Amino acid sequence: MSLEEIFQDKSIKAKAKVAQIGAWLISQELPVDELLAFADAQSSTNKATCIEAVEFATKKSVITTDDSLLSYVTKSLAEEEPRVKWESAKVIEYKQKRQRKRTLALSFSGIIYFYFTFSRRYSFAPEKANLGIRFPSSTIVLLFTSITEI
Repeated sequence: MSLEEIFQDKSIKAKAKVAQIGAWLISQELPVDELLAFADAQSSTNKATCIEAVEFATKKSVITTDDSLLSYVTKSLAEEEPRVKWESAKVIEYKQKRQRKRTLALSFSGIIYFYFTFSRRYSFAPEKANLGIRFPSSTIVLLFTSITEI
């Protein structure tokens, strides 16, 4: 079944269309660029369904995209149709959440690397610190607290 057939078949509900197209995006049977090119030629309702399918795929797994998706959904925020704006904003939200989780994981791994690298030479307890370098334990607790609050 192709994209045209899915959108021409009126017996298929919108959620089923989103699930099918999203599954194609996740399995990489359908490239995101091809879906966005198809969405440009559609009505605003079908365009919103295509963007919702991208949002579905972004929420379920990491789909390989480049900056074209982000620029497309950013431009879609200026559309008249409220559902297109809503779905575009949700795609941006999920992309940012994924980026934030990745950045947070890298930050956390950096702190762990820092701990294991310097804990052999320096103590984090102020009374045991040598070479004049002191790492108060409250600083480390503050770092981990600020990470968990994000």
